[in-house]
Amino acid sequence: MLEGNYENKYESRGIFSKHFVGSFLKSLDYLIKVVENEILSINEIGCGEGYLTRHIRRNFQGELRGCDYSKNIIQRARELSRGQDILFYQKSIYKLGGQDRADMLVCCEVLEHLECPEEALSRLAETADRYVILSVPREPVWRMLNMIRMKYTRHLGNTPGHLQHWSRGRFIKFIEDRLEIVSESSPFPWIMMLCRKRKKG
Repeated sequence: MLEGNYENKYESRGIFSKHFVGSFLKSLDYLIKVVENEILSINEIGCGEGYLTRHIRRNFQGELRGCDYSKNIIQRARELSRGQDILFYQKSIYKLGGQDRADMLVCCEVLEHLECPEEALSRLAETADRYVILSVPREPVWRMLNMIRMKYTRHLGNTPGHLQHWSRGRFIKFIEDRLEIVSESSPFPWIMMLCRKRKKG
C-alpha cells in the first residue's frame, strides 16, 4: 500500500473537486443517519490523516476511533484532531480483530489500494458488530475524468496506487459475498454502500 494520497482531494480548492467532495461527504452523512439510532461506536479503517473521522465527529457523539497502517500518518491525524475526542491508533486492515470492533466500520477510499481486497473485506465483515460503509472510485469513470483533466495520461488515467478497479455491478458482486447491502448513496464519481453484517446461520 502507498502511504497517503497523491492529491489531498478533501481540501482541494478547485471548483469541481469541492463539488465532488461535498457530494461525497453528504452521502456519507446520509448513510450514517440511516442507522444512527442503532450505533454507539464508529471506527474508520484506513483513516489516513483523519479528515473523514473529524467530519463524522461533527454529527456523531458516540465513541469514535480511526486506524491506519502508517505510524507517521496516525501521528499526523492525532496532531490535526487535538481536543476532538477521537482515538487514533496504528493498525493494518489485514490485522483487524476483537479490539477493533465497533457498531459501524467506515472504510472509504482504501480497498482500491490493496493487493488482497477480498481478505480485507472478510476482516471488515468479521470485525463490524452491525454495519460497514464502503466506498471506492467508480470505474471506468474515474480514469476517464483523469484523462479529461490531463492527469496520469501515461497510465491511461489510472491514479498511481490504484490496484483494483470496480464498476458498480462488480463492486456489488464483490460485497454481497460477505455483507448484505442496505442502502446506496453513491456520489459521482464514487460508489458508496451501507452494508449490514450477515447473521450467522
